[in-house]
Amino acid sequence: MIDIILSLVCGIIIGRILPLKESHKILIQKGYTAVIFLLILFMGLQIGMNKSIMGNLSTIGVYAALFAVVTISGSVLAVLAVEKAGVMS
Repeated sequence: MIDIILSLVCGIIIGRILPLKESHKILIQKGYTAVIFLLILFMGLQIGMNKSIMGNLSTIGVYAALFAVVTISGSVLAVLAVEKAGVMS
């Protein structure tokens, strides 16, 4: 964990000391995108190799769908309650 925090702090310090050109900022943003895609790829590989997860995929999917429906329903009900109370008018 300390290595993650140290990397973040070093990045902040370097970012404050060295001004970047716009072209460098665009390059960094493209780097972010590439790293995120690699992270998702490796997560997918790890899930695909895990026989326990793959064997229970249908059950996990049902729970995920149920969680999504309950979460969305709760959000809608909260908005309706706030609107009815006149807080958002």
